[in-house]
Amino acid sequence: MDTDTTTDNPLVRVSVYVRDDLLRKADEYAKRRGQSVEQILERQLYRYQDLESKKPITLDDVQRQHLEKLLGKNITTADELVSFVQRALNVQVGDIDLTLTPYLLDRLHTRCIGMEWDKFLRQIIVRALEEYCGLR
Repeated sequence: MDTDTTTDNPLVRVSVYVRDDLLRKADEYAKRRGQSVEQILERQLYRYQDLESKKPITLDDVQRQHLEKLLGKNITTADELVSFVQRALNVQVGDIDLTLTPYLLDRLHTRCIGMEWDKFLRQIIVRALEEYCGLR
């Protein structure tokens, strides 16, 4: 292990065995970006250094752009993605915020024909509450 001691946070050289196909992919990626394989791998390790997850989700640019188009927002962090999805599933009726599942929202939208969405939701919620209380 070699160490560069010229900075406050020195770089440490390590030797790691990787599969040949992984090295080839990293090399191709590095060449497209005019960088060394070592630079690419170091940047990826740095980026994910604090991630401890059993099921991490990583999006490529095409998938991220698709979500951005669906949500109408630019996504730069995982926290932003979670927040935008939560907002997309929220419905506000008066002063009450409701978080509905995508399936329920889809079903409601298919039944909202010829009405404004807010009026439709109010009508459905009032009807459901009246039925619950035995008024219908």
